[in-house]
Amino acid sequence: MATFTNTGSLTNSQGATLSVVAGDRFYNPFGASLLNDGLLDVVSGATLSNRGSLTNAAGASLSIAGGAVSNVGPLHNYGSLINQSGGTLKNFNLLVNDASGTLTNQGILSNYYGLFINSGVLNNEAGGTLMNQGGTFANSGTLNNGGVLTNSAGATLNNGAYGTLNNSGTLNNAGHLNNSGTLNNDNSGLFNNYSGAILSGSGSVLGDVLNSGLIQGGELWGNSLHGTMTFASGTLSNSGSVYNVSLSSQALMIDVGTASGTLIGNGGAEIVYGAASAETVSSGGTVTAAVGGSITGDTVLSGGQIIISGGTVTDLTLNQGALVDFANVNYVAGETVTVNGGQLEVFDSNGNVLASVGLYGGTYSGASYTVADDGAGHALVSVAICYLEGTQILTPTGEVTVETLKAGDTVVTRFGGLQKIRWIGRQSFSGESLKGDWKNVPVHIRAGALGDNVPLRDLYVSPGHSMLVDGTLLLAKNLVNGITITQGWTPEQVEYYQLDLGAHDCVLAEGAWSETFADAGGLREEFHNAADFTARYPNVRAPDTIALCAPRPEQGEALAKGLHPILARVGHPNAGQLRGQVDRVTGSFKVQGWAQDLSNPDFPVTLEVLHEGVVLGEVLACDYWPDLQKAGIGRGYHAFTFVSPIRLTQAMHAGLTVRRQVDREVLGVSGSLTETQAA
Repeated sequence: MATFTNTGSLTNSQGATLSVVAGDRFYNPFGASLLNDGLLDVVSGATLSNRGSLTNAAGASLSIAGGAVSNVGPLHNYGSLINQSGGTLKNFNLLVNDASGTLTNQGILSNYYGLFINSGVLNNEAGGTLMNQGGTFANSGTLNNGGVLTNSAGATLNNGAYGTLNNSGTLNNAGHLNNSGTLNNDNSGLFNNYSGAILSGSGSVLGDVLNSGLIQGGELWGNSLHGTMTFASGTLSNSGSVYNVSLSSQALMIDVGTASGTLIGNGGAEIVYGAASAETVSSGGTVTAAVGGSITGDTVLSGGQIIISGGTVTDLTLNQGALVDFANVNYVAGETVTVNGGQLEVFDSNGNVLASVGLYGGTYSGASYTVADDGAGHALVSVAICYLEGTQILTPTGEVTVETLKAGDTVVTRFGGLQKIRWIGRQSFSGESLKGDWKNVPVHIRAGALGDNVPLRDLYVSPGHSMLVDGTLLLAKNLVNGITITQGWTPEQVEYYQLDLGAHDCVLAEGAWSETFADAGGLREEFHNAADFTARYPNVRAPDTIALCAPRPEQGEALAKGLHPILARVGHPNAGQLRGQVDRVTGSFKVQGWAQDLSNPDFPVTLEVLHEGVVLGEVLACDYWPDLQKAGIGRGYHAFTFVSPIRLTQAMHAGLTVRRQVDREVLGVSGSLTETQAA
C-alpha cells in the first residue's frame, strides 16, 4: 500500500484530476493544505485521510467512488462532493458544506463527535446512510433525505430558522433534533422520534411523525421559551409526551401518551386516548375525548368544538360560540341544557340527565346554551349572540335605520362588496327582564371610541356582537372599559336586529365596521323569530363550525393586543384602590389571577410580572372568569393569564411578584402557588 503525504500546500488546479487509486492512501496531515479546484477522485479501495485543511472549491468536484475519506481536520466544500455507493465519508472534526456547495451521499456519511454544518444542498439519496453519532449537525440550507438519516443518542441535529429538511426516506431521531425551520416529511417518508429522544423548536412540521419520546414546542434561549412548534399537515402519533405545539390546516394528533398546551387551529384536530391538558381549541379546530382518554382544563373558543366520545372531560372553559358534541347521546327534540353547580347537563324532555361535563370556575351564569342535532343524530350544545333599533346602516343609496331594512335589500360590506340581505333576525326584551342580564344588556360605544370618527355617532349593540377593529373582530362585551365604551343603560324596551347575508361579513353601522350573522350549531335559535327563517329556508342547515371573516380572539394576549389601541385612546385613568390576587401557576409557565381597580371597575388593569425583582413581562387583566361575576366582582372580565418566558419551577414561586404597572402596587397571593397542570 503506497502512501502519499502532503506536508505543505497542494493545489489541484482547474481542469486537472487528482486520483487516489485502489490500495493507496493520500495523507493530508495537520498544518498541510489541500485545495481542489478540479476533480479529486477517491476510488474503491483507496483512502484519503485529512488532518489538515481540505477545501473543495466552487465548480470543483470531490468524488468518493467506493473509497474512504476520513476527516479529522476542517473540510470545506464549495463545489460538488459526491460520496458514491460503497463510499465512506467520516467526519471527526469539522465538515462544512457551504451555501454554494452540493453534497450528495449514496454511501455512508458519518459524523463522529464532530461538527457538520450544511448551508448548501445536502442530498442523502436512496441507499445512502447519514449518521450523526455523538456530534452536532447544523442545517441552515436544504437537506433532502431519500435514504436513512439517523441522529443517535447523545447527538444534536439543528435545523435552523432558514433550514429545510425534506424526508422521503427514514429519519430516526434518538438524540436531540431542534427544528426552527421546516421539516417536511412527505407521504413516503418515515420519521421516528424514539423514546428518550427530544424534538424541539419553533419551526414547522409537515407529514407523519411517530413519537415515543418528547416533543417540546418553542425555542429555548437559555431558560426562556418562545413560540410553538407548528404541525401543519399529516398525523402526529404520540405515545410519548407533547408540549406546546400547534395543530393547523389538516394536521391530526392521535394521542395515547400525554399532551399539554396544544393549540388546535382551523382544520386541526386531536383525538385523545391518553391524557391532555391546558389546550386551546379555536375556530375550526376539534378535540375528541375518545374511550379511555381524559381532557383537563381545555378552553374552547368561538367556533371551536370538543367531542365527548367515551372519554372524560373536566375543568372545561367554554367561550361564546363554542360547541360541545355529546357523541354518545342521541338527539331527540325537546332536549334541554342547563348549568348547575359547575356541571353542564343535557336533559331529555322528562327531565332526566343524559350527559354532563364539568366546567372550570363554577357556574356560567352569564351564558346561554342551546342543544340541537349535530347532523349525525347526536346532541350538540352551543354557547350563545346585534344592532339596537335606530342604528344607521350604510346602503348604496345612503344610511338607513336597521329596522327599516328587509330581506332582499342591498348593503355595503367590508369583504364582499354590495350584498343582499337574506334574512333579519330579531330579539325583544323588556327593560325589567334585562336587569342583571349582562349577556343581553346593550353595550354603548361612544363616537370616536374605536378610532378617529369611528363610530361617527354613538352606537348601541348587543354584548355578543363583534366590531372589526384593525382587522380583528372584538366582541362588544370585551370592549367595555367604563369610559368610552360602557354597559349598564337599560331602556324600557330593547329591540335587537341582526343581518344575515348567507356568509359572515361586516357592514358599516354608524360609520364603524360591524359584523353580520355567522351561523353554527344552535346560534340562530337565539333569535325570537328563528321559526320564520326555517319556514323560508326549510332545507338550509346550520354548519357544524362557525366561519368568521376575520380572527376573533376572546382571551389572552391576542385579545389584549386588540384592546390596547382602544384603551390608549382613553389614556390611563387615575389609579384607585386595587383588589385582586395571584391564584396559581399552571404548567410551569402560566401565572393566573385577577385584578380590578375599584375607582375604574370596568377599565382593564395592566400588570407587570416579576421574579426576584426582574420584570418578566406584562399582562392585561381582561379575561372573563365566571367565578368573578358570580362573586359580584364587576362583569367578570378581570382575569389574567401571563405566559412566562422562563420555566417557573416550584422553588421559584416564592420569588414571583405581580404588580399594577401604573403605580407598582402589588397583588396579594392566594395561599401558596401550587403547581397544577390545568389551564
